[in-house]
Amino acid sequence: MKKKLTIALITGFVSLISGLILVGIGFFSGGLNRLEEIAKPNQVQTSYTSLSEIQIKDLPHSVTIKESTDGLFHVSYANSKNNTHNTVEVTEKNGILALSSKNPQLSIQGIMQVLGERLADDTIDIYSVTIEVPTGKQLDRLISNNTYNSYFDSLYIENVHIKEMTVEQGRMLYLNNVQLDSGTVSSYYTNISKSTIKNTTISAQGDNIHFYQTQLENVSVENYGQLDLIEGTLLGDNKFLPHEDRAYTVTNIDLTDQSLADINLQIQNKLDLRSLGEFMGYYYESDEEWETAQSESSLIDESQLNDIGIFTRDQYEKLEVKETEDGFSLTVEKKESKNKLTVEATNATINLRDPK
Repeated sequence: MKKKLTIALITGFVSLISGLILVGIGFFSGGLNRLEEIAKPNQVQTSYTSLSEIQIKDLPHSVTIKESTDGLFHVSYANSKNNTHNTVEVTEKNGILALSSKNPQLSIQGIMQVLGERLADDTIDIYSVTIEVPTGKQLDRLISNNTYNSYFDSLYIENVHIKEMTVEQGRMLYLNNVQLDSGTVSSYYTNISKSTIKNTTISAQGDNIHFYQTQLENVSVENYGQLDLIEGTLLGDNKFLPHEDRAYTVTNIDLTDQSLADINLQIQNKLDLRSLGEFMGYYYESDEEWETAQSESSLIDESQLNDIGIFTRDQYEKLEVKETEDGFSLTVEKKESKNKLTVEATNATINLRDPK
């Protein structure tokens, strides 16, 4: 009886292995391609003759808005047939293009179907959406409320003129050669190059913001950890306000020669030892308790203050920095000019220098 059972088990095992080998041969000799074909995402491109507004709502994709060369508006994306990823939903009414997403509803059958869809994903980008705006045309309004904070959650805009923009972006925002007339922008990381930004409030949500060869006019930049302005042009009334609850924020300022020649500067960097101590983890109920602890234990020493101040070099060395017990200040008055930059910071690093 045991011998028959052993023979049966061996026979069954051999049959199983043989079957798997045959399945593998069939799979890799054509079944794989067929599986990819079945699971291949559907590529979509829709064109419009006229659009005035774009609305993006909770779309966990990388969105690119760029110029079109054929006189039409286009939107391009790919959706997974079997809904293992968020699908893109696009509607248009009265010149308003609305993009949103639908949560995945798993409808595939079997592990091989999952494999097929993953293989198909390698050849078609299902994580991005591209919107094209005709050269010479402008958008009246762009609204993006995209707070998924997924790996692909980003917004790229280049070579487009936008009259009004309201953006709350979960991860990254990139603007290149963009003209923005007014707006409110909030993003964890913002990179703006070769653009003109007017009448706009930008919040960096405690993260970094980078300007390169960009003109700012009546712009307020708030809540940043680090700001880099390289070859910047400032017109009107501009304000840089780093994150209030963080120490050692960094503001790097480099202006064009023309902008430096006609700018009014009002830069204040307060020194608040108690606030610095709290940032480092020392908490006390009152100023008296803090002062006692500081005098007895030297919670903050000179080395921790070396990076706090207003620092100038290169063509900015001629600007006078005043230092008191309460902090640092730099003031430049050009009464004939209406252009102004105000920087208000606490326990920060502020550099005016040529970054080269």
